[in-house]
Amino acid sequence: WRDLPPAQRPDLSEQHRTYRSLLGSSVANGAPLTEAQQQRLAELEPDDRSAEAALLRAPSLPHATWLQDNEHRHALSHQWEQLFKDYDVVLTPVAPTPAFAHQQQGHKEERRFPVAYADGVRHIGFRELFYWAGLPVLPGLPATSFPVGLDDDGLPISAQVVGPYLEDRTTIAFAHAWEQAQGGFVVPPRYVQGDA
Repeated sequence: WRDLPPAQRPDLSEQHRTYRSLLGSSVANGAPLTEAQQQRLAELEPDDRSAEAALLRAPSLPHATWLQDNEHRHALSHQWEQLFKDYDVVLTPVAPTPAFAHQQQGHKEERRFPVAYADGVRHIGFRELFYWAGLPVLPGLPATSFPVGLDDDGLPISAQVVGPYLEDRTTIAFAHAWEQAQGGFVVPPRYVQGDA
């Protein structure tokens, strides 16, 4: 990714910030922030351009800022269009974690999920699960997820293939070719029908 010319390399962290801002403003629907979110919003530095800050500010986003984010979305779409002049598809994870055990404790915004890094395990929030899945959404690109195997706990791991605008058949064909070459979905051992 770093070897791509800058004109062909969308800044994924800025893209995610814009995604969280526009998504957050579109789904806010007057719902109040949780007490913890209100506290984090109050503590933000004015120049904080993180994705978390964008999401916290989204429910009260000024229209002028929304317009700037929307313009950024169009610029990103153009960058992706340039990238796909030289590449057929882009492969990414679907999520920063494999499948995880079901949990319903506490408010979903306050739940944490383990992610393995080279230097150990960190816990991320619910919204951070959408980093990769949201990548094709903002520029309006087709994406197809497909299974790539099981983790050490026997839970599914998936990837996604992202393609050029309106080329849904390209991503579906890639996922099908992968399945033919590598095998398709494998039922996790703990979930084979008939097991308790």
